[in-house]
Amino acid sequence: MMRKEDLQFRYFTVEPLPKEPHRKTRDWNVLNKLHGTLLGVIAWYGPWRSYCLHTVGGVVFSTGCLDDIEKAIKFLLLVAQCFLPEKSQINQ
Repeated sequence: MMRKEDLQFRYFTVEPLPKEPHRKTRDWNVLNKLHGTLLGVIAWYGPWRSYCLHTVGGVVFSTGCLDDIEKAIKFLLLVAQCFLPEKSQINQ
């Protein structure tokens, strides 16, 4: 089970958006921890077959923040792998 503290990082928090019924994956808002402003959305990017950060225009990230974004995406990929059916199950 995912805990809220799993989605708390030094500079931002990650919050789930409602899952759209026609999609296999859910999107996640990335919010500034201090002000709660939207920094971007972590969403599935099909051509790369991975979650990616889709930023809001003009947002600037430090290396520390980028490290945490990488950790967040890796965590969400791990969670998605636990809940998505395997390809062999889909083809049956």
